[in-house]
Amino acid sequence: ISQDHKGFMWFGTKDGLNRFDGVEYTIYRKGRDSVSAPGNNLIRCMEHHGIDTLWVGTDAGVYVMNTATGSFTRFDLMSKTGEPIDCNVNALCFDKMDRLWLSTNKGVCLYELTSDRLCQFGREELPSVVSWSVYEDRSGTIWIGTRGGLLKYDEVTESFVRQGADSSNEIGQDEAFSILEDKDGQLWIGTWSGGLKMLDRINNRFISFYGPESPVFISHIRALMEYSEDRLLIGSDDGLYLFNRKTAALERMDRPGGLQGLSDQNVYSIFRDKEGGDWIGSYFGVVNYFIYVNHAFVNYSSDLALRSLTGNTFV
Repeated sequence: ISQDHKGFMWFGTKDGLNRFDGVEYTIYRKGRDSVSAPGNNLIRCMEHHGIDTLWVGTDAGVYVMNTATGSFTRFDLMSKTGEPIDCNVNALCFDKMDRLWLSTNKGVCLYELTSDRLCQFGREELPSVVSWSVYEDRSGTIWIGTRGGLLKYDEVTESFVRQGADSSNEIGQDEAFSILEDKDGQLWIGTWSGGLKMLDRINNRFISFYGPESPVFISHIRALMEYSEDRLLIGSDDGLYLFNRKTAALERMDRPGGLQGLSDQNVYSIFRDKEGGDWIGSYFGVVNYFIYVNHAFVNYSSDLALRSLTGNTFV
C-alpha cells in the first residue's frame, strides 16, 4: 500500500496493481498490452521515486511505472556477474544516498542510480539468500530482514553483520519479516515464529515480546507501524494488535467475527496516509480503512467503489 504526491492510493494485489482515487479503481493487470501493465500480476512491494515514477516489485522481477502516462518498463539491468532480477522481489527501499535496495528470494540487490550499476549479495555474503525486508533508520543505517535473521549493512566494509550472533537471546534462525524504528530510536523486528523483538543495540541482543513462550503468541508478524506516542500497530497472521512499547500491554483490534471487523485476520500490510488514515491490507480479504474511535473497519470492495479492487491486497 502506498500514496503518491497527488493523494492517490496504490494497492498491490495477487491480481495486479490498483490505483484508488477515493471513488473508483484504475486497474493495471498483465494482458495483451505489455506497455500498460507490469509483466507479472502478483505485486509484492512498491516504492515511489520522484514525481511520476513508481517502482513495482513482483513475483518475477521489477517494473518501473511512469504514473503520468501509465506505461511500464521492465528493469532488466544485469549485475556484474550477469545475474538479472527475475525472482520474487519482496521489498524496495530508496536510501538517503538515492540508492535502491531490493530484498529478493535470491539475495539482496543494490542499484546505484547515478552510475547505473547493480550489485548483488548472495550466498557468500548472507546467512540466507531469502530476504524479506529492507529498512533505513534515521541515521542512514540499512537493515535487512532475512530467513537467517536480522542483518546490518556496514558501509565501510560493504558487508552485512548479523545481529545478536553472540547473545543467548538472539533471533537465531528465526526469520525477520518486518522492521521499524520508533521515535526514540528503538529498533523493532517482526518475526516468523519468535513474536516481536526489540534490538538492544548497545549489548547486541534481542528482547522478546509475545513469542512462543508467552500466553499470547503472535506469529508471522509481517507489518509494523508506529501508531501513536507509545504504541505500535502489529499486523500478523494472528490478527491486528496495538502494542504499548512502554508497558508491553497488548490490545487486539481486528474484532474477528464482528460486524465491522477486519475482513481477514491475515494482515500483510499497514499504511498511514497523508491525512492520518490507516489502511490495512490482508491476504484473503481486501483493503480496510481503520477507524480507531470505535475499532471499526471500512471494507473497500465492490460495494463501496464503482470498480472493484482486483485480487487480495498483498502489499
